[in-house]
Amino acid sequence: MMDSTNASDRGHKGGTERAKRLTPKQKAFADNILSGKNQTNAFLDAYGHKDKPRKYGTHKGYELMKQQKIKKYLTINGFGAATRVVKISKNAKDESVKLRANLEILDRVMPKMPVTAIQINFGKNEYEV
Repeated sequence: MMDSTNASDRGHKGGTERAKRLTPKQKAFADNILSGKNQTNAFLDAYGHKDKPRKYGTHKGYELMKQQKIKKYLTINGFGAATRVVKISKNAKDESVKLRANLEILDRVMPKMPVTAIQINFGKNEYEV
């Protein structure tokens, strides 16, 4: 005979509560993002797929970043990481530590600018800028 009580009445965690937690690999992915890795590298490192094509990691990393539980984890933990970096930049006694912390802040806030090179030809000589 089947028991008519639901899972939560029997002391089991419901599916919705379990779904809110990150798996160990999702947490590793999110922690990689917080440490400064891009979505592709964060996915490939966390899921152990370093042998897969980068396009695969790019797609999977993008899909993970759309998940609400990952967004929530990054929001909660990202503020703490940013706060620690700001404290370091203000309180460090070593000037190089302050500079690295400020660089970290700028890297998180400013979009990455592409590096471009142009070539200008003047007669026979070629100059690169």
